[in-house]
This record gives sequence, structure tokens and C-alpha cells, in this order.
Amino acid sequence: GKIINNEDEFIKNINNKEESLYIQDNIGINKTKNINITSQNFILIGNNVTTELHIKDIDFSFHEECESIEIQNITIIGNFRFLNNKNITFKNVNFIGKLTSYNNILDLKSTFYILNSNFSLPEEKSGYYFNNYNINIENSKFYGNNIYNLYLIEVLGNNKYFNTFNIKNTLFSGNYHNSGIISSYSNIACLNSRFENMFNGKLLNG
Repeated sequence: GKIINNEDEFIKNINNKEESLYIQDNIGINKTKNINITSQNFILIGNNVTTELHIKDIDFSFHEECESIEIQNITIIGNFRFLNNKNITFKNVNFIGKLTSYNNILDLKSTFYILNSNFSLPEEKSGYYFNNYNINIENSKFYGNNIYNLYLIEVLGNNKYFNTFNIKNTLFSGNYHNSGIISSYSNIACLNSRFENMFNGKLLNG
């Protein structure tokens, strides 16, 4: 792996398809508007969970070539987009931003793990979106924003292949503006978890 100390090192190693990046200090990405992860595997680890990677105005995408993704011990401020990846893991991460994940290769049986992490929605009219991933969320917290008529999490499966969505020891807080979870074609199991401060309006279909 590569130790990363600044923006230039980060961009250079992404372009070189380096698979393991260890972030030593806070980094802001300002010199590019697009970051595309195309290495077969990608590991991003911060020095500790307060180490910040600022990608707020960046189109940061993990492409199909990237099968396995692991994000650990870091604060991410910005948006992530996942496209047909097989295994995705967030562990001990503060994520402040929008996350969308799309998988149209159903044979992958793709998995998405969120462990010991905190997710906070930005002030945009969009919740966290998972399309055709088996999801496991444990010991985590999800916080909403100040925009009405959106769900914290939207899970979309497929009528030929139902996804599993397992939730354990997790808090979902709607900030008195957002609703909780909407899902289709998914089998949900929820254990020792709490939903609080949720909003329910007519535009959310009850």
C-alpha cells in the first residue's frame, strides 16, 4: 500500500490504480472534478476516524472493474457512487454525504457491509440508495437532514432475486423531517435497532 500525505499523492496513486491507500492527515480534493476507481480491489484507510477526506464537489465513482472495496477509520465528506461492485465494506467510518449503489449484474450476489459507522445525509433531496445489494448494517447510526418527504434509506431489489437486508444494533434518526426505510423485493431482518424522530407525510405514500 501507499502512504498518502496530500492531494497530489492521492490523485497520482488513484490514476496508477494503486489498490491500498493509507491517509495520514486531512486531505481536500480540489484539482479534479472526477475520481474513478478502476483497480480490481480498493482499500482506503485513515490514520484514525477523525482523519478527513473532503470530496464535496467531486464525482467519486467506483466502477465495475473494482470488485472489492474497503473503507476504514476515516471521515468522508462528499458523495460516493458504486457501480456493479461485488463486495463493499465501511468499517469505523463517519460518512457525511450522499451514497448511491447500483448493481445490475444479479449473479454477483453483491454485498454491502456498514459496521460501527455513522452516516449523515447532506442537505440534498436524496437518501442512501441501494440497488440489488445484500446489505448488512451493524452497530451504526444514520442521521437525516432538514428536507421533508424523503427516506433515509431506499432499498430496491429484483422480483427474481430478493435481496437480504439485515440490521442490528443500529439507530435511524429522521431529524423530524425524513422517514425511515423504503424497500422493494427485499427480505428485512431488524434486531435491537431504533427508529426515532421520523416524519411521515402524504408524499411518502402513508
